[in-house]
Amino acid sequence: MPSINEYEYYMFDFDGTIFDSFPLSVVSGAETMAKFRPGSPTVTDAWVKVNMGQTLPSFVRDMLGCSGTPATDDEVVEATAFFCQHQADFGQMYARIFDGSREAMQKLKQAGKRISIVTSRTNQTLLPYLDVFGLAEFVDSVVTPDTVKNHKPDPESIDLACEQMGVTDRHAAIMVGDMPTDILAGVAGGVDTCMVGWANILQVKTPEDLEPKPTHIVSSMLDFV
Repeated sequence: MPSINEYEYYMFDFDGTIFDSFPLSVVSGAETMAKFRPGSPTVTDAWVKVNMGQTLPSFVRDMLGCSGTPATDDEVVEATAFFCQHQADFGQMYARIFDGSREAMQKLKQAGKRISIVTSRTNQTLLPYLDVFGLAEFVDSVVTPDTVKNHKPDPESIDLACEQMGVTDRHAAIMVGDMPTDILAGVAGGVDTCMVGWANILQVKTPEDLEPKPTHIVSSMLDFV
């Protein structure tokens, strides 16, 4: 098993791994609930932490359903668009990247490594943040729900990222994330996996309780270099 800095191909989840979108997601969720389920309590911070990582329409559908009234397909489309617009309007006020993220990606790139972002965000909501935080120049591949039919934990995202990066030996590739879906996708895709130590799930579970267990756990983005 390679050390965490010895891989040639790195697939990073975005939200919760590189991008600390939690405060923004809480606020956008509250505004979305106020508009589409007025009078209902907003979802809790704990609920947002547990449910981040799925595709946004699924997140929005589950969130609206917390009111006790299931969301229709049309509501999900409208509420998802509202959520996205709120994030676009207020993103730079609330959003940040985790410490060491840009430096780590820059050093990986300088060392000749290849980097893919494998995320549940759409291209529309991902690409502006890559530019804002100065990350786009380090990224060789982007895999979003716009580019695959079956998203994480299905291995299709891993397969596409490997294809885009030119991976010839999957033992030289690793999937890095903060959610069980990231680890499941990596395992199903035949690559090693890494859970970031700041993952919300590690606030309620010990590493020994994770299933499947990741190949590595890091405490800082700089551990990759």
